[in-house]
Amino acid sequence: MTERKAMEAELRAAQDISTQASRLSAMGALASTIAHELNQPLASATNYLTVSSLMMARGADARPDEITASIDGAAASIGRASEIIRRMRRFTLSGEVSRVPVSLRAIIGRAWATLRTRADAEGVQLVRALDEAVDTVECDPVQIEQVVTNLMKNALDAMTGSAVRRLTLSSRVEGREIRVRVADSGPGLPPDVAANLFEPFRTTKANGTGLGLPICRTMIEAHGGRIWAEDAPGGGAQFVFSLPLDRD
Repeated sequence: MTERKAMEAELRAAQDISTQASRLSAMGALASTIAHELNQPLASATNYLTVSSLMMARGADARPDEITASIDGAAASIGRASEIIRRMRRFTLSGEVSRVPVSLRAIIGRAWATLRTRADAEGVQLVRALDEAVDTVECDPVQIEQVVTNLMKNALDAMTGSAVRRLTLSSRVEGREIRVRVADSGPGLPPDVAANLFEPFRTTKANGTGLGLPICRTMIEAHGGRIWAEDAPGGGAQFVFSLPLDRD
């Protein structure tokens, strides 16, 4: 009996250690995910505030309406960061997404606004070719905006140094789903890289975390969709994700 009790105690101790390790792992994954996703809105807020400061330094030449618009942009970016934390925490703990009817054009517009300053500075042309048949989709708008923003940011990174810099966002209804494509005019994806794109901590960037695409896949799959990468027509790469359409 003594030996049996000792074995049971050891088993309980091992289970406690395993449980604690699992919790620490989950907390680490959550922290890494939040840190990755907060980078863009906080960088955007910093840019808005820097511009505001430069405009106010003009003194009498400063335009109050421009300063107000820039500060409003910073406030919106900070609000988005707060919403990302709230929804990411809920999603990580429960795996659930909140679906509401939302305009796909509006989601893409907000994502583009987040990256527009950088894109303009780098001379990137944005081309939109969205399906006129369907614009409203049932989704978590914050999460899908995160996906679009991540894919657009990756496209900008891929075109660094390219002679032609064109970012194309298109959508098309196929069967009972809508497919969204984010295509760049960069060098394309080497076959050895394409095979592992969506694995965590795999990155070709010097300062990359390797979390962006795995996060995108998790969010899209939670919506009942798919995401993949392929060669873009005419060169470059494109990332495609699908969202189911409820036509009942």
